[in-house]
Amino acid sequence: MQILKANIGLQKIEGVKVFESKTGEKFVAIPVKAANIFVSDKGGIYLNCDILENKKGEAQYGNTHMITLDIGKDRRGAGEKGAILGNCKTLTIGQSQKLKDDQEDDIIPF
Repeated sequence: MQILKANIGLQKIEGVKVFESKTGEKFVAIPVKAANIFVSDKGGIYLNCDILENKKGEAQYGNTHMITLDIGKDRRGAGEKGAILGNCKTLTIGQSQKLKDDQEDDIIPF
């Protein structure tokens, strides 16, 4: 089985803000238009990203792909590029292969 392990830097989205409520809980606000977020009539909220293979192969820390913000066809057509949000790498897990303790919590068991 293969798993893509990724880290996404939401701070790279234009206009993103972190704020704290009166109860002390922190929230992240992401501008819908700037991030090309799709909000469905049924309550779904989707941040579309593209995962691209690195042109030069494996990079530092074993990363093989980069994650960019999908800004939509119109903005891409106007020459705009989506922000690079992060990187990811492929982990291959076999039945006889055991993960390190720090990786076990990060894997969905199905």
